[in-house]
Amino acid sequence: MQANRSLQPTCASFAGWSAELKRYVSRGGVGLKSVLAGAVLLWLVGCASTYSPPTNAPSATMTLDLRSDSKGTTMQGYGVFAYKDMNCTPSPLGALMESKQFTGAVERMGPLKVAASSPLTFAVLYGESRMAQNRQCSFTASFLPRAGESYGVQFVVEDGALACGMKIVDGAGQEVRFESPLSSCAETFAGRVKNGGSGLLNWTFR
Repeated sequence: MQANRSLQPTCASFAGWSAELKRYVSRGGVGLKSVLAGAVLLWLVGCASTYSPPTNAPSATMTLDLRSDSKGTTMQGYGVFAYKDMNCTPSPLGALMESKQFTGAVERMGPLKVAASSPLTFAVLYGESRMAQNRQCSFTASFLPRAGESYGVQFVVEDGALACGMKIVDGAGQEVRFESPLSSCAETFAGRVKNGGSGLLNWTFR
């Protein structure tokens, strides 16, 4: 999906917009300085509350292996968000699990402590800036963590951020089955997209 004008993001979006940037983009075009400023703002995670599992409750850990094949970008970054369920209901434990900006082709996050013994629904949102376009790819998964287990999440961005996929393994390296909604919970520039799909924002120079 593509967008050529300003879109109103949500707290679970990986886009922290300023009022000035939204005003310029909504007019159908922005100058170079505004584009560069926007490229920085797009990596800020603004109003998302921090995910915090109960201290004395059963827990597990999750480490993310993040890979992107994108070339020719000016900036890359990731955000990981938690939800209550696959209907994308806000998590009572908070939204933002972790974020990382100015990333390279291979990155690592964690280990992150997560609540166990109840389903964990989370989304990974990747974003990148290009000279005249920003791209995001979003993937949501839901599985049941076992208390004391260490999980690995392999998240791969392909085809220049036009597609992304995920695999989850346990501490023994065995693949863990998970469920996904048709549309990923973490919104892109173009709103919610199909799970593993991309949202694009095109810039007009003037």
